[in-house]
Amino acid sequence: VLCRPTSNRSGLESMVSRFHVADLGDAEAMGRALHSARAHADSESLQVVHNAALISYARRDRTRLQVANVEGVRNLLEASLAAGVQRIVHVSSIVTSGFAEGGVARVEGDECNARSLAVDYVETKLAGEGLVLDAPDSLNVRVVQPGAIFGPVEAGSNSARFLVGMAQGKIGALAPPGGMAVVGVRDCARGVRLALERGRSGERYLLTESYLSNRELFREVGLRLVGRDPVRAVVPRPLWRCLGAAVRALSIVHEPKFTTPQAMRMLGVEFNASGGRARRELGWDPKPFGQVLDWTLGEMRRRGLLPSR
Repeated sequence: VLCRPTSNRSGLESMVSRFHVADLGDAEAMGRALHSARAHADSESLQVVHNAALISYARRDRTRLQVANVEGVRNLLEASLAAGVQRIVHVSSIVTSGFAEGGVARVEGDECNARSLAVDYVETKLAGEGLVLDAPDSLNVRVVQPGAIFGPVEAGSNSARFLVGMAQGKIGALAPPGGMAVVGVRDCARGVRLALERGRSGERYLLTESYLSNRELFREVGLRLVGRDPVRAVVPRPLWRCLGAAVRALSIVHEPKFTTPQAMRMLGVEFNASGGRARRELGWDPKPFGQVLDWTLGEMRRRGLLPSR
């Protein structure tokens, strides 16, 4: 597993036999890591799952996003070629498939319309995915595009902040007008493995179990966390755009830490995409999202990250 010197490895140490320390932006370190992996692979084929990325909707992180999501991918591909890697799965994102229009779920062949959102995370994930799909045939690449991933998470992550905010009643009364297709973390991992084993070279595979509007997601989480539906209203899309414009104007002076203009644009559209190809071609069979949510909240309560009911 590739990690930075400062990475928290506690969740992986029981499962990983060897860590390779390198930063995505350091081409030489990436090369050393891949050559070390090649040496330990002996005569076995060397396969790579590229799961590293930066998720941020803050303007101040534009350069970091470019380094992690674009230059890091380029460095990995070059290092993989030099090390004789024979297969790569690149973990992209549902955002590169675009957002749904007219209630029609997106599929792998659709041209991405999400550039219109002018979101740095989307732009860099598209650029990185493009590098992968343009890579030499010898790397035998395939791409997975997970939806919003749910599972037990550590304190400080975006998912943890959302769930803790829901438990504390700070989030949920007003639901943004958009939504997101969802998937459990274990199902996502299985999808990655199946893409590595059975996927077709040069293909994309959306990993989504179902689609929930923000209103539906808030309701499902609220019922499980506090025993009631917290949503009082869904913000109409025109009003949401006005709120986004106001936040954008205020951000000229000081950009909020989380509720940034880019984040609001993402929350206002429907990232609804079908995981049908993964089911048909890979034999992928994800668990219903309700079961995933029950497991997620139960595990986080057990770890003390959420209050007991």
